[in-house]
Amino acid sequence: MIVYGDHPRPTTLAALDAEAIARLDAARATTPGLARHTALVAAFLAAAEATRARADADFARAGYDRRAPEAEAAMAGLICLARAVRISRRSRFRRTPVPRIEPLAHDPTPVTTKPAEGFAFYALYPEAVLDALESLAPARDLAVVGLRGVGTALVALAAAATRTRRVPITVRPAGHPFARTLSVDPALARDVAAAATALVADEGPGLSGSSMAAAVDWLGQAGLSAKLVHLLTSHAGPPGAMADDRIRALFTACPRHVASFEASIAPHLPGWVAALLGQPLTAWRDISGGAWADAVTPTDPPRERLKFIASTASGRYLVKFAGLGAVGEAKLARARALGGWVPSPIGLVHGFLVERWIECGPPAPPTLSEAAAYLAARARLPGGPGASPANLIEMARANIGEALGPEAVAAFDSLAPVLETLPSLAIATDNRLHAWEWVRDAHARLFKTDALDHCEAHDLIGHQDIAWDVAGAAIELGFDPATLARACGADTRLVAMHLLIYPAFQLGLWTMAGHPRAKVYAAHLRVALTPFGAAARRSRSLIATPSPVSGTGATAMRVRPLACARYSTSNNRAAASTGFPVGESERWPTISPKPIRNSSGAACIAASRTG
Repeated sequence: MIVYGDHPRPTTLAALDAEAIARLDAARATTPGLARHTALVAAFLAAAEATRARADADFARAGYDRRAPEAEAAMAGLICLARAVRISRRSRFRRTPVPRIEPLAHDPTPVTTKPAEGFAFYALYPEAVLDALESLAPARDLAVVGLRGVGTALVALAAAATRTRRVPITVRPAGHPFARTLSVDPALARDVAAAATALVADEGPGLSGSSMAAAVDWLGQAGLSAKLVHLLTSHAGPPGAMADDRIRALFTACPRHVASFEASIAPHLPGWVAALLGQPLTAWRDISGGAWADAVTPTDPPRERLKFIASTASGRYLVKFAGLGAVGEAKLARARALGGWVPSPIGLVHGFLVERWIECGPPAPPTLSEAAAYLAARARLPGGPGASPANLIEMARANIGEALGPEAVAAFDSLAPVLETLPSLAIATDNRLHAWEWVRDAHARLFKTDALDHCEAHDLIGHQDIAWDVAGAAIELGFDPATLARACGADTRLVAMHLLIYPAFQLGLWTMAGHPRAKVYAAHLRVALTPFGAAARRSRSLIATPSPVSGTGATAMRVRPLACARYSTSNNRAAASTGFPVGESERWPTISPKPIRNSSGAACIAASRTG
């Protein structure tokens, strides 16, 4: 199944340098304390992105990693910033120097870049990296090797923490995800061979551990045994299911240093939140990893962000990791732009978005007019990078083929080429329109929850045309897609294609999560593709020309809902009138929400799968 993906954005080296310099200027103008430290970390991450892009540009020119003067000059500046972060951290933000970095020569070279995953998605903090390496300091003869991307920032922090005299090295693993290899200038191997010890830095290990293993192997070939090679990782666990016995043995043999959120950040976070709110906390509860839900709510704990509930005398607040630097700032801006559709944002506190907790009963899906109004508001949000039509088609073919076989793929293939011919405009799509994501407060006011992250999640989709959300709402909530398309100006031809591609992605998502909800989307696709396959000419005609913005056009799209706004109180099955006869042999699985209770007795969001 294809689920994960990256969303690189096109830019230039000069633009990345300018962004880092601007962030340093902003940090100097920020009030001393946590706010200034946060601004310094944001500048450090922007400079790390520029440094990484410069090394990747040189790699593209040479075909291998080597020492390049421009990249090493950028790394020197990055280490200077890392030392400032360390000073600020050790002084508890009472002293936060903001160095002046000499700008590099203006370089208009076009590059593509993306935020480092650990800092954007997985609550990897520079402070935790510094803490993890204090036990190594001082290590003046330590060779530091980082795996690009996130390794660029990590090696600068490692150099600051260990005070090594050696210039850090970054390398770009390539090849199959489960069998990475390195291409490195032999001169670098001769350089590290003289080191007393070495450190390999990455946010892994991942499914196979092959990237870090490739670096350890390279150091071994240079003469450093595994016992002399330390590993800096973001978790203490072993490599995943795709690692072989040799790689597992390497992770056992090498000394390990773990950048731990729990040890370095978690003890301080409640105090930071209390300072933001201006009032003491009366309770603090971790609801990460699906702890907010009951056993039958569709959740994917490994993909969930860290989140907490902070209670005060005046109410409760959701504290959720949004990302360090520009990533978190974009989500705060998005929350403010969506206004009353989402819980009120209070602010950011060093990567965590704080918003009011909605005291609510069971999920309350929107009416058709409410959903249409929300999508219209969503359509006005500025967009960013996302999966191309070719990427979406590749994903849908793979997921449909694995679940339903070659006949279903053939039916999809009769329509898929049309997608690449349709114009689209990327906006910050919701990508998470399931029925359990909507609630109402005590005044019956509707709120869309989990509305800020999923267009910038660690998956394939990213920012898409609003037609993606129209298809998602039609499938998840059982609404007329043509009416929704009309409300937000979506192209009905594009909606028609996404009515197939959206469930293919959801199928992969829930299959990878090991959740039975995957069967819901498999069943949807089995029904949706059967008539298309049997009447390919009629279907191709439907998608190739705009369908009428009316109920008739929507019926032609043959949308079958997975959940609806009306629920039967007698059997918890959605009581939807969709225009599709459903016989006993073709009962449709739905999601019907039910409330659960937390320890304080307040109703929480949950849902049970029926059908």
